[in-house]
Amino acid sequence: MNRAPDVHAETTEAVESARPVPIATKPISRGGGHVHGPESVIELQRTAGNRSVSRLIGLRTPPRRARRLLRRRLPNAAELQDILSDVSGASRVASLDAAVSQAGLQRLWDRINPELTASERSDLMAIAVTGMTVAQLAALPPADQTSKWSTGWTALGALKPWELARRWADALFKLKPGLLLGDPALIDTGPRPATGDAANIQKLVDNANKVFDKIASGASDTDIKQIFGASHLAKAKKKYAEGRKWMNKLHTTDHVVTDRSGYNAEVGLGGLTGFHAQISLEPGAIDDPNKRESVVTMIHESMHAGNSDVKDKGYINQPSFDKLPAHVKLTNAAHFEVVPRRILPKDDPADPADKFAFPGQTFVPAGSSGVGGSAPPLTRRQKAIRAASEMFRSAWGLGLNLHMLFVQVYKAPTDWDGFDLSTQFGGVRAGTHFSDVLPFWSKVEKLTIHERTHINPAGGKTSTNPVTLIDIALSEGLVRKLSDAQDAVPQTEADADAFEKANASAAEIAAATASVKGERDLLMKLVLSKRVGSITGSTDRDFRAAVQMGTMPDAWKTILKKRAPATFAD
Repeated sequence: MNRAPDVHAETTEAVESARPVPIATKPISRGGGHVHGPESVIELQRTAGNRSVSRLIGLRTPPRRARRLLRRRLPNAAELQDILSDVSGASRVASLDAAVSQAGLQRLWDRINPELTASERSDLMAIAVTGMTVAQLAALPPADQTSKWSTGWTALGALKPWELARRWADALFKLKPGLLLGDPALIDTGPRPATGDAANIQKLVDNANKVFDKIASGASDTDIKQIFGASHLAKAKKKYAEGRKWMNKLHTTDHVVTDRSGYNAEVGLGGLTGFHAQISLEPGAIDDPNKRESVVTMIHESMHAGNSDVKDKGYINQPSFDKLPAHVKLTNAAHFEVVPRRILPKDDPADPADKFAFPGQTFVPAGSSGVGGSAPPLTRRQKAIRAASEMFRSAWGLGLNLHMLFVQVYKAPTDWDGFDLSTQFGGVRAGTHFSDVLPFWSKVEKLTIHERTHINPAGGKTSTNPVTLIDIALSEGLVRKLSDAQDAVPQTEADADAFEKANASAAEIAAATASVKGERDLLMKLVLSKRVGSITGSTDRDFRAAVQMGTMPDAWKTILKKRAPATFAD
């Protein structure tokens, strides 16, 4: 008899079946989006820093620990049955890779165990076995309770593996119906008919244009000099102008969109902006276009849309944000938020958000001196904190890139070995196929692709398709946890010191703090083990996976290089 899973998974609509538009010829750096033709070059940016500001104010020390249950996709009843079994006439037998898929399904459950309370786990068990919650059972006479449990366990023991897997999933859905992810077709949704979306987007664009007007007029030159340095005034204003130009152009062509599915919020995305291609905002920015954060978010995204070199290299609430060198600030969208924050009035006078406007402050790069005074070099610990945060952020960005590829093959299985990647991704060696590169990344992310030995993309069976919805769900969960890991890195030296002392031995701390890399690694491992929980397995494995992903160069030709799965130790 199979035991109840210790954790939960959610049911949701299957990933949309339409084949995706070809992805960018350059990897996304912080997000996702549509590319208009295979020759398009698009830089896509994460805007979670923007989205996170309001919820992180005052919550970063200690890090946010509110319980937030993982939402994920799970195959529907028919698809789950097909993944775990093969059709043979009117009967079904376990698929040749059923054990591997079952193990992947179990990893989905294991990932969420800490996020269910003991009472929720008890209810999950009771619903799966009897169809009733613990409280509902308790209302029955003792004899009826015993009968329910006995009959339920007998019935459960007679289920096929795929039926049993579905029973647990259905029980979770009954227990937590609000955790459903919406249809992926709702990602990148334009103005919806019979709603105020179009009018709200127009208001948001108008509000952002007022800020851009003030910047262009010279009225904010002092603020720009304080942030970027007096010698960079013209360069910064030119980038603002390009942001404005492309915001208005993309608005005119209906390329300002949002996500109405819940997926972006689930994996830590506040937007999906493509250079010269689209601006995608979190729903709240469109639904409340007069709110300060909505306007700031639009401007942040516009900087990505108008400037190919403006990426995300640190968010406004991260340590050392005001101490970075000019070349980083001029290519980091969050720094272009500061002037708008100084221009826009606060929505609520009691809101402490003005600290992110750094009122009156001149940014002085660490280890330098100037008009605003002098700033000492970053300490070893400050460097380590930033390095840990950036490693998780870079790993998260690659996870988003790879997720797009997994989804592409899920939608079009024959692309597995029938599609030449060099025709879609710049710099990739001709003759390279998904089958050459995705098994390695499946191994790193601990999906099932690399372990299934009976893949047949032309076979027409879900169980033999290269990518199943179990893989999609595992990938989504990994991306979400890497986003959480970035948020969980201590923000100050004092926080890091206390965090280390509370969770590591004196010997471990002494060995780690001899170098920036050593302390970075210690902080990452502690964040994974104490604040995030298992992503791919043990803490050591999670750390190695994060570093493997976080140190990958930002170029498709490197990401999509042929690698054997065995080169990454399990």
